[in-house]
This record gives sequence, structure tokens and C-alpha cells, in this order.
Amino acid sequence: MSASKLRARELITIAIFSVIFYLVMRAGALIGMIPPTFPYTSAVQLTVCGIVWVYLRTKVPKAFAVTLQCALLALVTFVGGTAWYLALSMFAGGLAAELVLAIGRYGRGWKLQAAAYAAFGLCFNFGCFGVMLLARDYYREFVLAAGMDPEYVERVLAVVSWKTFAVSSVLSIIGATAGTLLGRLLFKKHFAKVGMI
Repeated sequence: MSASKLRARELITIAIFSVIFYLVMRAGALIGMIPPTFPYTSAVQLTVCGIVWVYLRTKVPKAFAVTLQCALLALVTFVGGTAWYLALSMFAGGLAAELVLAIGRYGRGWKLQAAAYAAFGLCFNFGCFGVMLLARDYYREFVLAAGMDPEYVERVLAVVSWKTFAVSSVLSIIGATAGTLLGRLLFKKHFAKVGMI
């Protein structure tokens, strides 16, 4: 990854594809509409969003591009009506991903990119589960006040536990890796161009 400053065109690319990432993530969240599948939602989202993630890494392979992307993603998510704790987890995930890349000295290998995306995914997954596990009553009151169906809320809470969180965390890593590999396959020429093979 280049450490040079982001140009205006690259900032626009990040902005556009952050919105696209958000829309794809919302589409992937539909699996969670069925309570028993809720623990697998993050893994599905990370897999399908991996294509957009990889595209941005190849089009804007620069330091702090991930942080900016996730800051915008968090903002769009919050403005779009998603819970504040999910938006916060996306921003935290961006910082975690940026840290992984920095530790790897912004190397160009796809494995480092997959590790950074997995770091984002783990933070996001915690955002999905954290409030339910640590502040269940707050979560219940928050989502009911937002108009969520009470029966659905209770059915989701019934399948959420530290065990399902652990399983979901592992699946999130797998989903992030699968998403990176899928994106790498689709954008192989771009990967080669910027040396991320």
C-alpha cells in the first residue's frame, strides 16, 4: 500500500463504494430476518461484501483508505437508521483493519488484506452480539422503541449466547477470508496490477 496522500478522485471512489458496501451489507442482513439464522448473518454479510472491500483495496491501495472508508460506512449506517452500536463497531473495525495493515507495513499480499478484513469482521460481529450479551434489557428496550416486532426480538434473543457468539466469530473470520478470495478471483487483474497477488 502506498503511503502517499489520497487524491480527490480516490476520495470520491471511497465515498461511492462505501455506500455500495452499506447497501450490500443491508441485503446480506436479510438472512437474519429468520431468528435461527441470526448467528450466521455476519459471515454471510462479510462474504458478499468482500467483493466491494477487495475492489476498494485494489483501486485505492493507500494508507488510511480503510479508516476513511469505515468512517463513512459508520456514518451512512447511522444515518440510514441502523443502531448506533453497529455503526460504532464498523468504525472500530476500520481502525482494527488499519492497524493490521500498519503492522504488516502496508504489504501488498492478499493474506494481509484478508487478515485486515477479518479484523474488521470480528469488530462488526461483536457489534451485532455485544449489546445483546452485555446489556440485554437495554437492547430489548432500544429495538422495541425503534418499532421492532416483540416476538421477533424474543426469538432472536433466545438464540443469542456466548456460545453462538463464539461460533459466529469463527464464521466471521471464514466469511471474511472467503469474501477476500472471491474478490481476488473477480479482480485478479487489478490485484496483479497493484502487486497484491
